Amino acid sequence: MTSGTAQRATEARGAAKFRTAAVVLLLTAGLGALIYLGWYSYQMYRPGMRYYLKGLTAMDQHHPLAARKYWQAGIKADPRFWRNYEKLGQFYAAALHYRVAGKYLLQATAFNPNDGNLQLEFSKVAHKAGRLDLSHKAGLAAVRLMPHNVVALGDYGLQLVEAHHRMEAVSYLKRAAAIKILPEYYIPMVSAEMDNGDMQQAQADLTTYLKLYPDDYQALILMASVYKAKPHTVDNMNMVLKYALHAGRVNPYVVNPYVLIGQVLVAANQPAKALKFFVGGLNIQPNNDTILYGLIQCYGMLGNTKARAIVLAHYNQVLKWKNTAAHLADRMPYDPQNLSALLKLANLEEILDHDQKALTYYKLAVIAAPKNSTVRSKAIAFCNRHDLPKLASELKRPGYLPYIEPQ
Repeated sequence: MTSGTAQRATEARGAAKFRTAAVVLLLTAGLGALIYLGWYSYQMYRPGMRYYLKGLTAMDQHHPLAARKYWQAGIKADPRFWRNYEKLGQFYAAALHYRVAGKYLLQATAFNPNDGNLQLEFSKVAHKAGRLDLSHKAGLAAVRLMPHNVVALGDYGLQLVEAHHRMEAVSYLKRAAAIKILPEYYIPMVSAEMDNGDMQQAQADLTTYLKLYPDDYQALILMASVYKAKPHTVDNMNMVLKYALHAGRVNPYVVNPYVLIGQVLVAANQPAKALKFFVGGLNIQPNNDTILYGLIQCYGMLGNTKARAIVLAHYNQVLKWKNTAAHLADRMPYDPQNLSALLKLANLEEILDHDQKALTYYKLAVIAAPKNSTVRSKAIAFCNRHDLPKLASELKRPGYLPYIEPQ
């Protein structure tokens, strides 16, 4: 055989091998595609998916109780389909039944453990249910599954702040800030730095942040607090006034600027001037215990014992209201259908100027007793007092159940 013939034979064998490899590859790809299509078809038409989609449709049509029934039926028909557990967890979390919600979401994570968003969702609910151990574990899992997710990093950092692991918390919150500066994580990061006594770093971080968000109310208040913590020189006190006054212009209906300025003036032994700011704050929130305490200080320094006694009595009453509200709120996860407690909490939170909390409790009372006309009337009256005409109108419909945003 000549060399040319041998070369052509070699090339022919190579081409044949290539064709064989190509056919195998195509067959493998085709088999893979068929497997995927089979899996996809199974997922789309499995019983759990059908009930899951029916539940979503019911929610879109504002029928939450029907949606719950579909998802419950989905679990019964297809107990390993995790999405129905997730939706029931979201349903009960929206109604603030966090312990029940946590059980469903825990089951969802058992069937789908590598879903970072699901771990994050469970972490939030477990935290609200008081299961800080499960919340911490799921939060850490979310970070490991999504190491560049700003929400996972930020939420885990906030958990560490609450657990008083502030140094570690700052490291996670800084990782979140390196991805994207978000106020909900950046401001707690600075607060943690301040709690750690690292005022220099807090000031540097606030300086960076205020260049991006010069009218951020919370950052302005924190910067005023940074200067308030420094030696009470004229320059430092002027900086407190500068940032507090700026915060007051940004949000004139919040008491913190009045508190800071009043406290600075009390520290400077100027109770008469401080009194004006505390009274200004009292006009915004008449039951704010910090404002009342500032007034007690001022009247004491001015020697006005009668006024001091009147304010002190009010201050003690506010503390009782706060303690009662805190006790009822702590008990709520264990007795979420307690109508009397819900209405009392709603009333106390409104008295304490916590209007969003009050609204949530009124909504929960309506959900707990949808046919109780007295409960609806109280919720409608609250809406009328706080300029919520659309919700007030909806509540007048006997079958209407208010929606509560997941927290």
